[in-house]
Amino acid sequence: VPDESTSIVTLTVEEKGVEVRQPGLTNWEPAVSGMEVGEGWSVRTDASGRATIGFFGQGESRMSENTEVSITAAMLDERNPSNVDVGIELGAGRVWSRVLKLFDLDSSYSVKTSAVVATVRGTSFDVEARTDGTTVVTVNESAVDLAPDRSAVDASPDALAAGYEASYGSDGRLIARAEISDEVRNASWFRLNTASDDAFVAAERDRRLDALKRLDGPRQDSVF
Repeated sequence: VPDESTSIVTLTVEEKGVEVRQPGLTNWEPAVSGMEVGEGWSVRTDASGRATIGFFGQGESRMSENTEVSITAAMLDERNPSNVDVGIELGAGRVWSRVLKLFDLDSSYSVKTSAVVATVRGTSFDVEARTDGTTVVTVNESAVDLAPDRSAVDASPDALAAGYEASYGSDGRLIARAEISDEVRNASWFRLNTASDDAFVAAERDRRLDALKRLDGPRQDSVF
């Protein structure tokens, strides 16, 4: 199957109130929906803003209101498009990520807060960095590997399966773990993102099927 996924990282403004900061600069500028961003960029939303960052057709991270993130890694191997490296640092607020299955062993998609680093190979999960320094991770599909961000802290790596949420202290230690409650599942943020997950996967499936149809038989260098 030809991989025609875009080799860029794009920012979509879902609700007005989104700003960006370019690498090496201190000033924030209004974001333009569809603009290209990348490693070193920062994005923030105000009390009414929402935004989606799309990574190479492999995954997307959706920012809630009053959220600020920095893109610490955004690498796509042009020779091997299945090899991606995505890193997001969540300074404040909430980010929901949907990642397609990453088959390449060198691929990585992670969301980091001041307390923990959540790394996945293909899943749907939510990370919230609260004002008190705690982090709450909710896993909707598959599983998430979690590790304390501060190496000096005596806290062990953890894993969280689908259907569970866990909270971690500012020192990276596990505070509590429980099944996702009905209240969380019925909240507008959860329902909005599960619907968006389905739309993202369906769009990628259709795009790749269209790419197959355009092959129109074997290529000149094909073994066939």
